Amino acid sequence: MEDQLQRWKMHFDFVLTRPPPSQLPDPRPADVPLNINTGPISRGEIRTALTQLKNAKAPEVDNIPPEALNDGGLCTLEAVHRVLNCVGKIRDSRRLEKRSSSKAGQKSRKRQR
Repeated sequence: MEDQLQRWKMHFDFVLTRPPPSQLPDPRPADVPLNINTGPISRGEIRTALTQLKNAKAPEVDNIPPEALNDGGLCTLEAVHRVLNCVGKIRDSRRLEKRSSSKAGQKSRKRQR
């Protein structure tokens, strides 16, 4: 057992103390628009996701056991639907705020020139 712990220590020392990469990745934008629906989440999508949850699994970071979501019925479906779409609206409004503030900053920089 002590041998195995020592090997793990050596492995993680090696993996976690590597120098930073000499060249950072430069991801390029997609050539074609990605077909991703970023609109509101439908009840059908949530129902499908809830039915795919496996019972008798450990709860995730939200600490909600899958059984509670699977067996919650229409009440749970409606609650999850409201929460997810509310989060989506908050995310979208923050995205718009960032865009408008960056555009305002660009305009003021142009005026200063």
